[in-house]
Amino acid sequence: MKKLTTVSFLLAAFTTAAYAGDPKAGSGAPATPAAKDAKAPVADKKAPDAAKPAAADKKAPDAAKAPDAAKAPAMEAPKPAQEVAAMAKAMVGTWRCTGQATHMGNTADFKATMTFKLDLDKWWIQGAFSGTMGKMTHKFTSYTGYDATNKKWHRYGVDSMGGAREQSSSGMTDGKAVWEGNGSMMGQAIKVRDTEEMGKDGKTFHSLGEISMDGGKTWNKGHEANCKK
Repeated sequence: MKKLTTVSFLLAAFTTAAYAGDPKAGSGAPATPAAKDAKAPVADKKAPDAAKPAAADKKAPDAAKAPDAAKAPAMEAPKPAQEVAAMAKAMVGTWRCTGQATHMGNTADFKATMTFKLDLDKWWIQGAFSGTMGKMTHKFTSYTGYDATNKKWHRYGVDSMGGAREQSSSGMTDGKAVWEGNGSMMGQAIKVRDTEEMGKDGKTFHSLGEISMDGGKTWNKGHEANCKK
């Protein structure tokens, strides 16, 4: 997200007058006239007139013509990356998903709805997940954005069980993207890896989520789902 400098000049001049009188004037006697032999000094016509201020050599700058530093071009607000808009065209909407998920060592079928939309002045794609696995419900909210400087995608998410994650990706390659990062689940630090693949028709979506509890040495499947728009 300049200084406005104002300069002013002040020219001042003053005149002084001398009065010659008889030092005895204080006694009430009339002032003694000057001797006839004494000649009054003749003013030098060439001397400058002290009563008139000396003219400035240069004229002060015209404030009306001086550039106004306060009118500097305003900074433009940054604009969302085009990559976000391109991804939004493919992702925005509602997706119905079916698959399997593992929780507390138990694997079961689940159904879910995923909704994507542009958010925060089109800088981010918000994802909202709501699913059921048996009698258990699970909700998840994520934000996906693009760092144009580092040419990297970033995703942040939180869920309805106190879990959180932060992932990054280099983006789609042959319709597939891999997201890797760190998270927490049930008070434990974990590593997370998601592989997402868009169908060629643009209306199907496959997601595989993996979790590592030992810093990335071994990976276990967390979920696998197929979604349709």
